[in-house]
Amino acid sequence: MLAAVHRSFALAANGQDFSTICIVLLLSGVRQSAALAGDGVDCACITPPGFSDIAQVNCGAMSPGNLCMVADRSDDTNALYPVDYGTSCKVWPERGDEACWDNITDTAVASPASWCSKKWCYVDPCTCAKDPAVVGGMSDLFNKKDGTQAGAFYYSYTNCAGSTNTRPAQTKVDREKACPNGYAYTTTTTTTTTTTTTLVGGGVACACVDPTGYQTVPLMSCGSQDPGQKCMKSQRVAASPNALYPKNYGTSCQVWPDRANEACWNSTSDEAYPVGSAPASCHARWCIVDPCTCPNDPAIQGGMSPYFNNADGTQAGPFFFSYDNCGSVSNWLKSAGATSKTTAIDRTKHCPNGFTFGKTTTITTTATQGPTASGPAVTAKFGFKIKDKVSWKRDDPKYVPKGQIGFVVGFTVDRVRVKFPEGTWTFNPAELERQPDDAVLSAAGCETMAGLSAATALLLFHVTRSIAGL
Repeated sequence: MLAAVHRSFALAANGQDFSTICIVLLLSGVRQSAALAGDGVDCACITPPGFSDIAQVNCGAMSPGNLCMVADRSDDTNALYPVDYGTSCKVWPERGDEACWDNITDTAVASPASWCSKKWCYVDPCTCAKDPAVVGGMSDLFNKKDGTQAGAFYYSYTNCAGSTNTRPAQTKVDREKACPNGYAYTTTTTTTTTTTTTLVGGGVACACVDPTGYQTVPLMSCGSQDPGQKCMKSQRVAASPNALYPKNYGTSCQVWPDRANEACWNSTSDEAYPVGSAPASCHARWCIVDPCTCPNDPAIQGGMSPYFNNADGTQAGPFFFSYDNCGSVSNWLKSAGATSKTTAIDRTKHCPNGFTFGKTTTITTTATQGPTASGPAVTAKFGFKIKDKVSWKRDDPKYVPKGQIGFVVGFTVDRVRVKFPEGTWTFNPAELERQPDDAVLSAAGCETMAGLSAATALLLFHVTRSIAGL
């Protein structure tokens, strides 16, 4: 960039248009605008608009312009504060607070409170897009010229590098109350949703399964009792060795007729005993599960089959089942001294190839939404709108020279926030003048460059808009 400046001055010396120098200075200034005013980390440090309502007195070299504000609400009602008090990140002498300042010697106390030596600055909670522990409210130092309490003023220690908010009894600002016209701060919210997933066969914790052991149990014709007209015989039940069970027995969550169980089934009438005349388990929903692949613990029980033999006459199984997996309570398991949702089987014995329980979970999912705006966005106010080009009617040769053009970036309760090459500040709307959309941004010492050639002006307009992110 420095080499470009030297070349520009050389061109000017050879009779070229002096606006070339302004273009180089402009690009340099726009690049510097990324730094936050007053050395703030998360927010720009500001001059609170309410400072203009506070009476000022002559105080010599203590303050820029030799003017100070009187802290007539403080411990020392004659304490003076410079007019730029709190407008940048630094340790500010607290002459009006006995915890920091000795009014007799007019020096800092020997053992000041920890916050007295911390850097801080004033911030605008409505335009700051982050949350550096902003605190404040009506001033405990200053009155307005009419004698009423000045403010509200908001400040932050954590906005200044190296400081933490150690001052006692401070709380974060309620932006809903402090920013009636909306604010820029956003939050990211994390919502945890617990989803109950219906698995195969209607299982809640495990999928219901068709056990592989059923393949070795002989089948016989049973008409409409089974969807495929094939059933398994309860050969191992001495009292009912010919009771038939459908070949899909227990493969989904439902109340399954238990024909070989005399407590559940009336073999004389060939029907189930009614509710109240049979154990609760006879009318409870259940299904067969695989304890090795089920990641949860729905009171699984079972073992070798008490009903079925294999085709070779050996006992079929093992088969495992669960009432809790179907929303029922296992009365059998409770009667054995266990509690519901406690699996009685030994997985290490029945799952020689390992099991998933205690290693995975599949029913809780987390969804993140955001960032979401915490307040309504304000895009126009006081006759200005976001991205309008404006100039300041007054003059500050160091920061905002007369004629320099900036962009509107936001609004406070009674001010307009404008981004200039040297930083971003809030202004009285009456002191701003809107500039045409094709006006060219000027650097310090350059007026609006109406004398540029059309091609040069157009190039500068697009380059500056690109750098400014517009």
